[in-house]
Amino acid sequence: MEINSEDEGKVLDLVKNSMGGDVEVKGVKGINPLVRVVGVDEDEKDESICEEIWARNFESSYKKEEWMENVKVVGSMKVRNAREKTVLPRVSSRVRGDMIERENVYIGWRRSVVKDYVEVYMCYKCCGYGHSGKECKREAVCHKCGEKRHLRKDCKSEVTRCPNCIRGKQPAEHAVNSKGCPIFEREMVYQVRKTEWSTNEV
Repeated sequence: MEINSEDEGKVLDLVKNSMGGDVEVKGVKGINPLVRVVGVDEDEKDESICEEIWARNFESSYKKEEWMENVKVVGSMKVRNAREKTVLPRVSSRVRGDMIERENVYIGWRRSVVKDYVEVYMCYKCCGYGHSGKECKREAVCHKCGEKRHLRKDCKSEVTRCPNCIRGKQPAEHAVNSKGCPIFEREMVYQVRKTEWSTNEV
C-alpha cells in the first residue's frame, strides 16, 4: 500500500477493516473529502449549518469568508424514528483535519459527532458504479438476485447474488453492496484514492 499522508492511511485502514480484505492504493490526490455530522436537529436548515458550525466551533480559527468558501453541505439524511438527521458537508482537507480532531461540533443546542465519510454511488438500474441511472445504457437487473427479467420489488428468489460479480464472472453469492464484494471493495478504494485527505492544504 502506497499513500501520501497519515490521514489517508487512517482512512484506508478503516476501509480495509470494513472490507475485511487487502487493498492496494498508489497515489492519492483529488477532490475534497466529505465528513459526516451525526445527530443534527432535524429542524436545522442545511443552508445555515455551515455558518452555525463556524460560529459555534471555529470562529477563532478561521475567517468567516474562508470557512464558507471551504465548507459546503451537499446532502443530509433523516434518521428514522428520531428528530435528527445526518449532514454531509464537503470540506477542504484542512477543515476536515480540524473537524476530525475535535470529534464533535456544536450545532444549535446539540453536540454532533463528526466522522469521515466515503460515498459510493451505485446505479439504481444496473447496480454498476461510475454513472447514474439516467445515463445507464445497460439492461435493468434485480438488486437481490442479479437476474434481468424482473426488479427487486418483484423478486421471488430466496438466493442473494451480486449482479456486478455475475457480470464480472466472479463468485456472486453475496449482496451487491456487501463488505465481502470485491467489486464494491474496489469502488470504495477508488473513492478513497481520488479524495485529498491531507491536512497540508486549505
